[in-house]
Amino acid sequence: MRVILGSGALAKYPQGGGHWSVYLQYLLGLRALGHDVFLLELLKRSSRLELDRRRIRIFLGRLRRWGFGDRSALLLFDGEGIQTIRGDRLYGMTVGRLREVIQTADVLWNFHHSIRRPLLNEFKWKALLDLDPGILQISALTWDLDIKEHDLFFSVGSNIGEETCEIPRLGVQWRPFLPPVHLPMWEAVTPAPNAAAITSVVHWNWGDEFYLDGQRFNDSKRDAYLRFIDLPSRCSASFVLAASIHPEDVTGDRELLSSTDGNWFIPLSAPLRSRSISVSFGIR
Repeated sequence: MRVILGSGALAKYPQGGGHWSVYLQYLLGLRALGHDVFLLELLKRSSRLELDRRRIRIFLGRLRRWGFGDRSALLLFDGEGIQTIRGDRLYGMTVGRLREVIQTADVLWNFHHSIRRPLLNEFKWKALLDLDPGILQISALTWDLDIKEHDLFFSVGSNIGEETCEIPRLGVQWRPFLPPVHLPMWEAVTPAPNAAAITSVVHWNWGDEFYLDGQRFNDSKRDAYLRFIDLPSRCSASFVLAASIHPEDVTGDRELLSSTDGNWFIPLSAPLRSRSISVSFGIR
């Protein structure tokens, strides 16, 4: 089966190693299962030409290293958000090749409604993949996100559609699914000793506010982690959090995490590397 993955989340965020690994599970997993898989990336043009060029170069370079050099394309589009295939804005593939891939594709897996009309209309069968349950549906209450232009609707929200779930259904049938894991990407290691720290890598301050029926929701990692700031002092485990707090942050979070019992925090002052995905925070 020929599958096109539609994304708008990778090229604009080259420093997100964990973020990139989520999408690689689909690319590598589908290829391992024998499917003919392609990636179409959408990048909104910024006011800085050199920044856009750098993002495109990094994006295409990484896909080449993972064996998708001839199976990935990036389309740069303008601020008004109109997505059309133009030769002077297309990278990684020719216009003719991209159109041939689209016309012969069995299905588009559209992450986060990344591909929009009129480009969306060029695909004959379209599945929407929701990786941020709640955020997508609440946003769609006030913005036209082309949700109903799709044929099938999937969400990682395991309770979506249940009577006890408050996430708006938007008049469509959401099918819960579990995110894939491509096991060969994760190397088996000797079990860690009991004293090993519990670790995580996370971006910190970013987040948006959402409102539903008078309730306020915030999707920032900061809000979530600060609720458990005293967790290390409540148990014997050691916690090490590598957080991308901006060097000029004035909230006091860096000092708070560094002083908390249980070794909560280490700064990300140098690039991290996870296989061939480099992570460097603070890039402007």
